[in-house]
Amino acid sequence: LLFEKGSSAVKIEGFIIDTTGSQPLINGLASANGSVIGRIPLFNLDLSTATIGQTGSVLQISGVGVTLRSEAAAALNSVFATNAFVEGFNIGTATVSGAVGS
Repeated sequence: LLFEKGSSAVKIEGFIIDTTGSQPLINGLASANGSVIGRIPLFNLDLSTATIGQTGSVLQISGVGVTLRSEAAAALNSVFATNAFVEGFNIGTATVSGAVGS
């Protein structure tokens, strides 16, 4: 995932879905203008309206709500010298698929 404005850029990669805490979230390895910031919490996941389905060996979770976390908003605001990014900003919905082992 790449955010760019002028000569400033934030790159996020190596996403991990973390369901071990009280709030499911996605974190990722972030870098700004080529310098590593570190692994930061990016998005909260809302499973309240999610649906789960399985076709063969593929499990799919659909309708997962995704909102921006405060840590990600602060990093983006800092790099881009803005206050446009806020905690809870609605990113959209996600669908996650994975293989079911036997």
